[in-house]
Amino acid sequence: MKKINKVDWFTTYLQKKGFWVGGNKIIDFISNETITETIRFFKGENEKYLVVYILEFDNKKKSSLDYKNIIKPIVNKLSINNEFTLIIWPKEEINKF
Repeated sequence: MKKINKVDWFTTYLQKKGFWVGGNKIIDFISNETITETIRFFKGENEKYLVVYILEFDNKKKSSLDYKNIIKPIVNKLSINNEFTLIIWPKEEINKF
């Protein structure tokens, strides 16, 4: 599947004004990691939505970094309640989910 990077002047403007735009790139200046953030909503049979916040790291996972502390301030600024946060490294070889 072809991945589309959402980088344009309007998205950048909204992000700088404090609006959340799905698919934005975040740069964590402490770890120098580039992260793409996305939110997915899944509707269940009981009409309730499951909210999943996804953080996708552009680099391979580094054992020297404490990712739990890297994502904590990112997750804390999220303006909606989510059931869980999914962290992925798409450049990693997939051994298990």
